[in-house]
Amino acid sequence: MENTGSELSLAKQESPSWAARRFGWTKIYLAGRFRDQALFKSLRDDLTLCDYKVTSRWIDRSSDRPDDTEWSKEYGPLCAETDFADIHDADVFVLYLKNGVSTRGGMYVELGYALCLDMDIVIIGGRTNVFTYLPCVTTLQGEDELFDWLIKYEASHA
Repeated sequence: MENTGSELSLAKQESPSWAARRFGWTKIYLAGRFRDQALFKSLRDDLTLCDYKVTSRWIDRSSDRPDDTEWSKEYGPLCAETDFADIHDADVFVLYLKNGVSTRGGMYVELGYALCLDMDIVIIGGRTNVFTYLPCVTTLQGEDELFDWLIKYEASHA
């Protein structure tokens, strides 16, 4: 069963200290498998509740895409350029690998771009290749750790 993030939302609603802990000026790019859009929408909602801004517009893209070469020639570059702009606009890059790796690989291109921009990078899940062992990459086990990491990040960058 895939985590939709609702457990995290419920935990925050029950915790009165959650709102007192937030800073919320960090802009975050969320990367992961396209088919996990529902999870990312939920995580974005949770981050937004804490005043963080999620720059990942791909989360709202329609999953109803034809397998048409002509369509891909037009729409593909627009999607890639939008994703690059969204990554460039973020302070932190978060790669979600808890549900497994992608066979399409777009998230790894995004990771490479974030590395080239010298961004702070967080991976939720496990390390999957040599680039995920670089010193600028922090690995966390779950979404709840991300919120704690963001608070420490903002405190150290204030």
